[in-house]
Amino acid sequence: VENNALLIQTTARDYERIQQILAKVDVLPTQVMLEAVTAEVTLDDDLKYGLRWFFENGGTKVSVSDLAKGAASAFMGGFSWSYATDNIQVTLN
Repeated sequence: VENNALLIQTTARDYERIQQILAKVDVLPTQVMLEAVTAEVTLDDDLKYGLRWFFENGGTKVSVSDLAKGAASAFMGGFSWSYATDNIQVTLN
């Protein structure tokens, strides 16, 4: 049974030292929240909005790259598209 308990038999002097050590190591680990969205997009001739519309009608600086070269390919292989402004950062893989 996991109950995070210790049974210690020791002298009063050693008990104080053990208590100090346990206070240092008995801490909650740092936690990270990950949130992911998986989306599927089908492109056809009827598509008027979305990425195709953005590429054809957008007046912004857009870069499309194949990340087969470089360190990023270890994490995001294949096609990758990024868009960044002061307020918005988007990456599509």
